[in-house]
Parts: sequence; C-alpha cells; structure tokens
Amino acid sequence: MANYKILYIEDNEANMQLVQLILARRPEFTFLSAVDGKSGVAVAEQEKPDVILLDLTLPDMDGLEVLQILKVIPGLAQIPVISLSGGAVPDDSLGFFSSLNKPLDIISLYSAIDKALDQ
Repeated sequence: MANYKILYIEDNEANMQLVQLILARRPEFTFLSAVDGKSGVAVAEQEKPDVILLDLTLPDMDGLEVLQILKVIPGLAQIPVISLSGGAVPDDSLGFFSSLNKPLDIISLYSAIDKALDQ
C-alpha cells in the first residue's frame, strides 16, 4: 500500500484534531501539521508532502500568500494545495487544486485528496 503525506496548515486546534481523526481512518495517509504559514512552508520544504490542506486564515499570513510562496519553491510548486475555508471559497484559478468549505464534509475531503493524488 502506498503511503501519502498530507500536510494540514491550520491554526485552530479543534479543526486540526478533526482533520487528523478523519485522515487517520485512511491508513495510507501520514498526517503532518503546521500552525501558521511560515512553519507550514518549512514543513513542506522538509517533508515534501503529496497534498497540502491549507486554511485561508492564519495568524501570520493568509492562505493565498502561503500558496504563492509554495508555488515558487522548486520541488513544492507541483504539490496540489486544497484550500479549506470557513467563509467564501476562493476561485480555483488562483492556483488551488480545489477548495472546500468548513464545516468539512468527510466524503468531499477524501474525494478532493484522492483526485489530487491521482493527478
């Protein structure tokens, strides 16, 4: 069985724990986390995740800024980034692979991750 690293960049502890529990149901996923944009980029550079889940509202920068940084770093630019938002969903033309609303629908989350892994 393949092992895929999924990085979740999220500052809300409850949201982080929820997604960790959801992803734990899929043994092929290894959960990685970061609590702000700067540390999220650092974890991405070190771990080279297969998919990044990105909250749009972080304490140090917004999700779009994080996405723009990731897209210019060699080795990270091709990683699919799925935005997770409690508000308006951004236009995917901004560079996100896809976007999901919170509260998360588990099936939609799995589906978005599976599509990202299949690309």
